[in-house]
Amino acid sequence: MVPQLLAHLNIEHVSVASHSGGDIYLMNLILAYPHLLNPNHPYICFFAPWVHYSHTKMTHLQATGLLPASLIGKMGPVARFINQNVVPLVGLSGTLVQGISTSLSRSSPTAGPVALAASETIEPREPNDGPRDTLYDVALDDPKVVDDLRNHITKFVFAESVDGVSMDTQMFLRRSVPWSTPIVEWEDLDDAVQLLSKTIGEDDRLAGNRRVWDIDCMHAEQDQLVGDKGRDWFNAIWVPSQSYDYKNEVLPGTDHDLLVDPAFGGSEKWLQRVSESWKTSQPVVAAA
Repeated sequence: MVPQLLAHLNIEHVSVASHSGGDIYLMNLILAYPHLLNPNHPYICFFAPWVHYSHTKMTHLQATGLLPASLIGKMGPVARFINQNVVPLVGLSGTLVQGISTSLSRSSPTAGPVALAASETIEPREPNDGPRDTLYDVALDDPKVVDDLRNHITKFVFAESVDGVSMDTQMFLRRSVPWSTPIVEWEDLDDAVQLLSKTIGEDDRLAGNRRVWDIDCMHAEQDQLVGDKGRDWFNAIWVPSQSYDYKNEVLPGTDHDLLVDPAFGGSEKWLQRVSESWKTSQPVVAAA
């Protein structure tokens, strides 16, 4: 899908990033289509990369190995119920809630918050008003404003269908389909890294391109899904190579879910590095 979308948009090259389980999709993309990256300064970034519980040894995730896939397949309805009924009731954060009965998934979801978006404070427009381009300043330095925004984000996420969460959950736990695609097959992320190093050095589609990729990884300080062992394992698989320059850092005060929140600076660093990678690029002369 990605190559077709980029072709439709007339975009030749990109920089790519992923959050959590998105690292599986990112790996498949760069292994299958490495030539889509900036040829003069290939750059990718991982945020709180997902690591399978066989490496993290996270107890609550190891327990999922005892659950039937059909139960994991109900993750979407359960997540919706928790967000719409349990979270507002007891004031929980959006992190994983354990010990919820499977009967909860049979509860009828409440109406989504979309109707609430039309606040009574918004004045009706007159027919001849014309389009409004008013921009409202949001005080992102105000902790209360940021907390309100986070709550609204969660509401709007669950206003739409979240059935895909169930399929993603099964995949992340390796309970449904393999992580790799038929285009380039690999078993786990450590295998993928070895294949990537080989691809960067040998793939003919990269002829004339820079053969050293810059790879950043930003970890959460408190990661309830990956933990310290998972973070160390992910860093360790990026063994020194002539094909890439891997750097990692831990962002203070962050957790797995909110790592990319602008308040913690990681997303700003990432976008700045993307910008710098394109500023240093020069046009590529096609080989005859």
